[in-house]
Amino acid sequence: MAGRLPLSGSEPLSDAADPRLYVPRAASEEVLTKLHRWLEGGRGAAVVAGAAGVGTTLLLRVLEVRERPRRRVLFSPFLHIEPEAVERWLISLAPRAGGGIPTDPLFLALGLDAGPPPAPLLLVDEAHASTLAALTVLGWLARTRAPTLRVVLGGCPGAALERAAGAFGGERLRLELPDWSLDELYALGRATCAHPALDPAARARLAGVDLGALARQAAGSPRMLKNALVVWSAESAQRHGTEPSVAKEPGPPLPSVEKTNVETPKLAETHARPVGPPPAPRPWGKLAVRTLGSALALLAGVGLGVLCVWLLHSVPPPRAEALNEPPPAWTVHVNAQPWAWIRIDGKEAGATPLVHAGVAAGPHEFEATFPDGRRERRVVEIGPDSRFVAFR
Repeated sequence: MAGRLPLSGSEPLSDAADPRLYVPRAASEEVLTKLHRWLEGGRGAAVVAGAAGVGTTLLLRVLEVRERPRRRVLFSPFLHIEPEAVERWLISLAPRAGGGIPTDPLFLALGLDAGPPPAPLLLVDEAHASTLAALTVLGWLARTRAPTLRVVLGGCPGAALERAAGAFGGERLRLELPDWSLDELYALGRATCAHPALDPAARARLAGVDLGALARQAAGSPRMLKNALVVWSAESAQRHGTEPSVAKEPGPPLPSVEKTNVETPKLAETHARPVGPPPAPRPWGKLAVRTLGSALALLAGVGLGVLCVWLLHSVPPPRAEALNEPPPAWTVHVNAQPWAWIRIDGKEAGATPLVHAGVAAGPHEFEATFPDGRRERRVVEIGPDSRFVAFR
């Protein structure tokens, strides 16, 4: 995409919805061709249904890039707002068009004052997870205030996506994005491993990868294939990234200590104890020694008993330690206008629109780097009611 920052060495292995990582296939190009035709004269809303991980978001991003030279395109990664805020949200997505008195901000924001068609295009991703009330208001605005607005909804197939499309009424174009075949996944794997932006060390680690086996394990999902390539690269780094041990040169031998026979000098005869009959034993001495030993043993036994009783009554019983359960983890949605590269707590997370799983509850620092080099940092308390971060 024009104006974007250069791809990092590890980005080709990520599942970021970056149009520069798009690998064409017949099914995706067919859906894009039908959407281009519908934009020229269709009505109502178009729906693109695809299972999680098959590339629905990336396809919408590619449509945005291809249509932007011809019309004004707005992209929203999710729509989880209150119904009364839908109009302000829609206006904030689009830069103001020049000219005219802003009697109708929505009219001006969509560029409807700039002349005849082509009509503006609104892309709403994750429509199956959007609030029905907000979608209903958006459909009403599209019919009454911006009748030429074209809306494309992307999401996982099911009743929720059908209800989201029903909020716009009228005719609907429904397109299905199928799973990837083994040949398509194999081609995607080859293109990823040979991507010019891929780090040379990562390319070397992937030199012996079995793309056929990974394609079969991916079960039709390019996201699972990318994840498998990341795992393969990490395991290859562990296998071949250890440094060889350096053998130390042996030092000089230690001097041996030989056993020497050293004769102990004998005591001189003048210092020898005189030899004679032992002194006669005193009967009361043995009795005193025995009595003293018995008394000491009795005192020791009593003292030991008292000590045990004291310990039993003074030392509290062990308490059961509370289990340190990890805080709950949430899936966080991050978006930026027009787009940005996101870092979470100092670690690279990818380009917007970003869906990042496994973020623990609590405060986290989000940093957005925009195409013009501008950076914006924000600390967000992540929780069940705070999982969406937007930068403008």
